[in-house]
This record gives sequence, structure tokens and C-alpha cells, in this order.
Amino acid sequence: MASTPSGRIDIVPQGEFHFEIRFFEGESDKRYRRWSLPLAAAEAITRWWLRRSLPLGEVPLSGESLKMDVKADETCSISLKSVAGESDILELHRGTPIADWLRYHNLWQGPHSYEAPKLLIVTCMDYRVHLHVPERFAYVLRLAGANLRHREFDLACVLAFAGIRHVCLVGHTDCAMESLNEKREAFISGLQKMGGWSKSRAELEFGLFAPRLAMPNVVDFTLFEAAWLERRYPGVVVAPLIYDVKDGSLCQIVRQP
Repeated sequence: MASTPSGRIDIVPQGEFHFEIRFFEGESDKRYRRWSLPLAAAEAITRWWLRRSLPLGEVPLSGESLKMDVKADETCSISLKSVAGESDILELHRGTPIADWLRYHNLWQGPHSYEAPKLLIVTCMDYRVHLHVPERFAYVLRLAGANLRHREFDLACVLAFAGIRHVCLVGHTDCAMESLNEKREAFISGLQKMGGWSKSRAELEFGLFAPRLAMPNVVDFTLFEAAWLERRYPGVVVAPLIYDVKDGSLCQIVRQP
């Protein structure tokens, strides 16, 4: 179900190969208009939904390019830079809340509490990601794959109401979203067993949302997402970072020509 400014839209599976879209003009209406579509139409709907949130030039327009292109520029090299000391922090981020958090998380240096938040941290919901954050220092938003698509308003609220201008986008090693497409059958059977869904409904859910969340490489995606956020919010500094689930350290993603 999805709400619109003028009503509500429900998507209801109809057998194994079709689903029905129901449009209610009012939130409490019982009468609705309906359209029955083949399951294959889910791909076109997904492409349209992506087009609503992706900046012009980043929108996949054909069936062959449905996946978001999150590959790094092949003319540049990308590396991970650890923070074992103050001098390891990138010059761009020195003197900012980003540097303060890197020192605190990796080096255990700095105050243990603050009077007001200075930073927004966006990371994955994976239970292995354990962040060390001083009290009242940061807003923390956890999402599958640290993917902010269709959650931009959450970030916008922090910027608008809290005056935050620095963001750390934290991907992590061994992220399940890197192999999401390989987990299709496990997803479908899991929703049938734990969610009580029919197979067709679970298949539709995966077909609609997996293309938005799947990523070929967590480092490339995190770098891509950070650049996208800085274009969307020009007044904000976004630091792309990687959390190592084995040792709990944060690394900076460095892009060099």
C-alpha cells in the first residue's frame, strides 16, 4: 500500500502471473479503480519509481540498463585508507565533525558527550555494524545497504531541523545487498514461512524492490551514493566510509585520478 497526495494505491497479487493496482481517491474510500497487469510489468513500474528519485542522467531508461550504474570512474583508482592516527584523516575532513568521529571510533580520542548533535551517520541495519558514537553527538539512520533512495526526506529533516551539515555514509564489508539477487529464492520462501505471504506476493515484492537495493560492489556504491547526496544537497559534506565487520574499524574511501 502507498499513500498519494490525493488518495491511496494498493498492489494486490492475483494468482501466479498477475497483480492488481487499486486506486482509492480518498484515504478512507471503499470504492476504487483497478487495473490488472502481468507480473512482468513490475520491472516497468520499478524503472518508473527509480526515475522519480534519481537525478537526470542517472536514470536507467532501457531494459538492458535497468540496474543502476554504480561503477566507479575507470580513469580513477579507489582505495581504502585506514585511520591509525590523526595524520591519516583526509585533509578535506580535518577540523569537521567527520574527523571528530573518526578519531573517536578508531582511536578512542575526544569527548564522550556533546551538548548537541554535530553529525548524521547513515549506515546499514546489519547487526554486525557496532558504531562507537559519543552521547548526543550524532543522528544515526540505519537502512538496508545504507541506501537512502526513497528515504531522502529522513535526511532532509535532519538537515532542516537540526542544522546538520556533515554526513558519514557508512557501508560495510560482507554486505548482503552485494549478493541480493542470489538470495531471491531464500527471500521468497522466508516471507512465505515467516510473513505468511503467498509465493506470488513475495515474488512481486522482490521484483519491485530488489533492483533498488541490490549493489554489485559496496565500495563503489557507497562512493556513488555519497557523490549523489552532495549533488542533491550542495551545502552538505558527505564522507564515504567502510566499516570492517571483522575488526570493527572505519576506513575512508579515497578516490585518486
